[in-house]
Amino acid sequence: MDNFSIGHYNGVILDFDGTMCFLFRDYDLSKTVKQIISEVSVLGVDISNINDPFDAFNMILCQSITDDIKIQALAIVDKLLVKAECEAAKYCNVVNGLWCFISKLKQMKIPFGIATNNGDECVRLFLKIHAMDDYIPINGRIMKHPELLKPNPWSIIKTAGEMKVDISKTLFIGDTPRDWETAKNAGCGFIGIAPTERKRVRFDAVSYGESLLTDYYDII
Repeated sequence: MDNFSIGHYNGVILDFDGTMCFLFRDYDLSKTVKQIISEVSVLGVDISNINDPFDAFNMILCQSITDDIKIQALAIVDKLLVKAECEAAKYCNVVNGLWCFISKLKQMKIPFGIATNNGDECVRLFLKIHAMDDYIPINGRIMKHPELLKPNPWSIIKTAGEMKVDISKTLFIGDTPRDWETAKNAGCGFIGIAPTERKRVRFDAVSYGESLLTDYYDII
């Protein structure tokens, strides 16, 4: 990639799904969505119009229900989503060049971490499956605090802090315009990765205007 050097940064943070792997590409999430809708309805919480399980968090937060019911509903969504994420992590495909890129970071002594809206459990399972036993800072979804999900910069800022790097000299790599927004909110660098045409169209729609990675071989 022209005029880009990973050496300009003191640390690298990766998003997870879509950036490191294709978590749900071959996984049927519709069953999880139906189960979420069914189980929270027992609490009197109606989220029947969701298509994406991640939308359930904000929908629950916006409802006029007691804090106790809200926490119970959030716990149900998180439990079922973690189950789906961990099942999918066992078989999902890895983005081309990822392990070579991580190897290069290690050779250059550039620390890296992961900031994601997925649960820590599935990320750690994914890393274990691929024999990545090193300590890697991971900050994912917190069940009781969905307001901290991206584009809130919390996960990036916390990960950079654990890596002991200056946020302004940190690069975040993500696969969605929301990741770009999160990086801007955090005050760090950003580069988009778009392995599919659909993802490229999403970046075009928000006038991203910068080069996009197709895979990690573009910057190795």
